[in-house]
Amino acid sequence: MLGGWDLATHPLRYLPQEVGVRFVSQFTNYVINIQPAVKRVGDFGVEILRPDILAEFKPHDWTQRDLETAIAAFQFKGVFQHEDEATPVHPAYRLSTFDTDERAETEAWDDETKNLIEQKLLNSKGFGRDYVLVQELAIAPPWPTYEEFPGSADELAMQVLDLGFAPEEVIAYESSKWGQNREEVIAALSTVVEARDAGEIIVT
Repeated sequence: MLGGWDLATHPLRYLPQEVGVRFVSQFTNYVINIQPAVKRVGDFGVEILRPDILAEFKPHDWTQRDLETAIAAFQFKGVFQHEDEATPVHPAYRLSTFDTDERAETEAWDDETKNLIEQKLLNSKGFGRDYVLVQELAIAPPWPTYEEFPGSADELAMQVLDLGFAPEEVIAYESSKWGQNREEVIAALSTVVEARDAGEIIVT
């Protein structure tokens, strides 16, 4: 339990930290009208000249970073209590999030629309009061000279094991915006993971 929040039914989730502009709100199902629709009434009904754009925050989609940001930013007045009438319910149940990179992909926004939404959210009266920006955290390379490794992708993958690093974490770095996104390195590391899981490689 985390302050009354049952982690067994709602475990903390960690997303890759290459998130772009991400916000967390202290209100569930928080919505902002970014751009109102423009309509024209004609002889044959209402014609929509420009559709509205809504920033609809996603409830119960928070990560550990979102939770930490929200706790530091909001006071969470009026929280509920458990049946013992003494233990407050952890405010995590109230959180909702909005990730512009994620929504740009699912909603097929162009760069202009994405930028418009980000600027509106950053300049809205609700910013800092109803929702805040979640600062992204950079991912450090597995070791200081990782990027300068002189060998092949397969040799790098074996070096990862020899040094005791989890290949999954190295894949996360390599495929992030801080890594080089080298397909051959990711493939070699993925092969190592498969071989390890199949018992073909023993990690000590």
